[in-house]
Amino acid sequence: QVVFASLWGNKMDLSLWPASETAAGNGTAKEGGGVADDSLSHSHEAESLLADDFETLWGAVSGVVQRKQQQEDCSSKVQMDIVTDNAGLELFCDMCLADFLVSRGVADTVVFRLKASPTFVSDAMAKDVLHTISFLRNTQQGACRTLGDRWQGYVESGKWMLKEHLFWAQPLAMWEMGEGLKAELGQLVVIKGDCNYRRILGDRWWDFTTPFVDVASYFPTRMLALRALKADLGCGMAKEKTEHAARSDAKWMVNGNWAVVHFVDPLASK
Repeated sequence: QVVFASLWGNKMDLSLWPASETAAGNGTAKEGGGVADDSLSHSHEAESLLADDFETLWGAVSGVVQRKQQQEDCSSKVQMDIVTDNAGLELFCDMCLADFLVSRGVADTVVFRLKASPTFVSDAMAKDVLHTISFLRNTQQGACRTLGDRWQGYVESGKWMLKEHLFWAQPLAMWEMGEGLKAELGQLVVIKGDCNYRRILGDRWWDFTTPFVDVASYFPTRMLALRALKADLGCGMAKEKTEHAARSDAKWMVNGNWAVVHFVDPLASK
């Protein structure tokens, strides 16, 4: 569920529009903004997912963990990265995913890839992660304080690392990533959001049925893309699913109510 919470948390930037433009009461994201309280309930709605590689993802991640456990050399560490998108509730959901990865032993270290300068007002930076932790530690809710204290411990111990880079704020395709940044990436990179997804595609139009692996196989390590659709391009979506979405929702490509979970493992064929 934490993967899908992180996915649907990407809708939350739609709530940054003026509240006066929000049409409330029916639990959907409306044109012009506004996200109602049940906006994360889509995690249970398979028909809203136009591509779902979760089972393939989990098989690959489980393999990484098993190989680590079988190694006698405990110095071999598993690093996973989250390329963040928006601050606020989406970032909180990403932090919950990172908490799961560390607390369950899936990863030894989670690196948050954050923008060194915000292109959009909501873009997540290192200070947003720290502010979220500080907010939780100073609330009156005991469970929130406990969570905040644990996350502060992750930062202090190095289990969570906050790394800003200007690349994440630039309009470059992902295949233009510098060699130095590539070398820093771990065994799995989670790429969040519509804008970052478009960079995976080079912001180019692809036939919707083009397999995601055919587009993203250039990526240097395993990559999970979590995207709520907010722009009229994409790939890796079955024709029957996109046709169903188009019949059901005239603005299916831009309103954030439809999503993809794409996974590619360029190491699998090497």
